[in-house]
Amino acid sequence: MHLLRTYAMSFSQFKEPHKDAIEKQLQLLDRVSLVVEKLLKCQKRWIYLEPIFSSDDIQRKLPKENKIFEGVDRTW
Repeated sequence: MHLLRTYAMSFSQFKEPHKDAIEKQLQLLDRVSLVVEKLLKCQKRWIYLEPIFSSDDIQRKLPKENKIFEGVDRTW
């Protein structure tokens, strides 16, 4: 929503006094959008891995990796 509004402002005929602020805001919103996109991608992958590492079989066969996974899972 904010990205679209700010982007629309960048095409306004009245933008000149605010041009620098609009450009900075667009850059910030682009970065935020990228971070959120990467977090969502990471979350999807994590959701895929969680049941795998919850398996007793995997916990026995990969105890070291499972311990790392559990530590990261607790932290986040």
